[in-house]
Amino acid sequence: MERNGMQGLRTIFQFSWKQTIKTKGFILSTLGIGILLLAGIMVVYGLIAHFSSKDEPSPVKHIYIINESDLKEFSPEYYHMQASEEFSEVEVSMVAKEKEAYFEEVMAKPEEYTEAIILLLSQEEEEYKFTAITVEETALSDSEVLDAVEPLEQSVFMGKLTHSGITPKQLAVLSTPISYETKDAGEESKSFGIILMSMVLPMIFSFVIYMMVLLYGQSISKSVIAEKNSKIIETLLTSTRPYAIIFGKVLAQVLAAVTQIFIWVLCIGLGIVFGHYLALAINPEFKDGLFEVVKMLKDQNLASAFSPVAIIIALIYAIVGFVFYCSIASLIGANVSKMEDLGSAMSVYQVPVMIGFFVSYFIPLSGANETLLQVVRYVPVTSAFMTPVDILLGNMSLLGGILSLVIILAVTIVFLVLAGRCYKNKIFYNGKPFFFMKSK
Repeated sequence: MERNGMQGLRTIFQFSWKQTIKTKGFILSTLGIGILLLAGIMVVYGLIAHFSSKDEPSPVKHIYIINESDLKEFSPEYYHMQASEEFSEVEVSMVAKEKEAYFEEVMAKPEEYTEAIILLLSQEEEEYKFTAITVEETALSDSEVLDAVEPLEQSVFMGKLTHSGITPKQLAVLSTPISYETKDAGEESKSFGIILMSMVLPMIFSFVIYMMVLLYGQSISKSVIAEKNSKIIETLLTSTRPYAIIFGKVLAQVLAAVTQIFIWVLCIGLGIVFGHYLALAINPEFKDGLFEVVKMLKDQNLASAFSPVAIIIALIYAIVGFVFYCSIASLIGANVSKMEDLGSAMSVYQVPVMIGFFVSYFIPLSGANETLLQVVRYVPVTSAFMTPVDILLGNMSLLGGILSLVIILAVTIVFLVLAGRCYKNKIFYNGKPFFFMKSK
C-alpha cells in the first residue's frame, strides 16, 4: 500500500455517512421500525395485563367434606395452599355428623346450599374416591364443581403419607423441593440460570447478527460499485485513494447500521419500561415475566459473569465481527463491475454467512465437545456470531477473547486491503486480478 494510501478517508467517510442517513429509506425504516417496536411491546404488555387480570372469585362458597374412608388423617388444610387465588374465599370444613343425618338437614333447607358442594370421601378396595354432590337448586355448573374440588387431591395424598406412618418431620423432608446444577471437575458450579442463558443468549445474538449482515452486506456492495461506471470516479480519484474509498464507505455503512440498531434497541428498552408501567396501571397485580427471569438469574449469581471488562470486550467484538462480514461484502463489491451482476455475486457472500449462523446457532443445543468450541471461538467466520456472548457469559477467558478479537480484526483489515486493491485494479488495470499487480 502506498504511503498516502488513506488520503481522503475522512472525506469519503463523512460524505458516505451523511448520504446514507439522509435517505428517506434510512429515516423511514429507522423511525418506523423503532416506533412499531415501542408501540408493539406496549400493546403486548397491555394485552397480557388485561387477560391476566385477577380471576373472578369462584361461585363456590362452601365445601363440606364427609369422610367415610379409613383415612382418618385426611385434613383439608392443604386446600388453600394448592388452590389458585380464584378459590381464596372458599370455606372448607369437615362434617362431624353421620351422612344420612346430614343429608336430611341439607334437604330440609336446600336454599342454603345452592353455592355449596358436599364432598363424600369413600374407599373402594385400595382406591380413594371423591363424590361431589350438589342440591337440585344449585347455581353451579359441573366444570365449576370440578375446578373447586381438584386442589383437595393434595390433601388426600398428604393424608395417605401420614396414614402410612410417616412422621411430620419426614413429611417435611419429602416436601422439600429439588434443584440441580452441573459441574465439571476443577470448575465452578453452573446454576440453571447460567445453563439457560448459555443456550438462549447465543441463539438470539447469532440471529441478530445474521439479519444485520444480510441486510447491510448488499448495501455495502452497492455502495462500493456505485461510482465505478460513472465519470464521478475520475474526479474522486484526484483527491482520494482507492483504499480510502473502500475503508471510508465500509466504516460509514457500519456506523449507520450501528446507529440504526442502537435506536431500535433503545425503542425496545423504552417499550419494555413503558409497557411494564402500563400493565401495572391496567392490573396492579401484574407480574412481569421478563423482570422475574432477570431476578431469577440474579439470584443464581449469573450477574457475576457480566463484568464491566467482559461487557466492553463483547461490545467491541460484536462491532468488529459485523465489520468483518462487511469487509467480505466490500471485497465482493470491488470485484463486480456492473450493478446487474451483483445479485449472483452476493450468493458467494451468503455462504460464509450461512455457515457462521447455523454453526453458532446449533452449537449450544448440540452439547459439542470443548475442542470444537475452541475452533468455533477463534475462526472469524463463526466467532463473529458466537464469541461475544461467550465472553459476556464467562464461558471464555478474557485473554482468550482478546486473542480471538485480534485474529478477527487482523483478518478484517486484510480483507479491506484486498478490497481496496481489487477496486484499484478494476479501475486502473481493466479489471485484472489484484494479485498480478504491485501496489505503487
